[in-house]
Amino acid sequence: MTQPSPKNKLLLSVELSRHGERQPGVIFPLAKVPADNFSKPHVLTRTGAHSHYSNGKSLRAFFDSNDNFLSSTYSADEVYVQTTDR
Repeated sequence: MTQPSPKNKLLLSVELSRHGERQPGVIFPLAKVPADNFSKPHVLTRTGAHSHYSNGKSLRAFFDSNDNFLSSTYSADEVYVQTTDR
């Protein structure tokens, strides 16, 4: 009699993501009232922030459904993050 194969187990995960939607990097003075122009280039928009939040919730749900791949509370020992900046 052969032994059943071990259950597949998540050992490593790599996630690549692009930044969320941001205000333009170059501000053109197109509005009649200057205060109506974007005031801070490259700032995350509300939509971009919501996208990041939604993606984070989905990732957390995925990892929680995989034999608690991550602890229920954040642990820097479990996560490695690398980012780039212009």
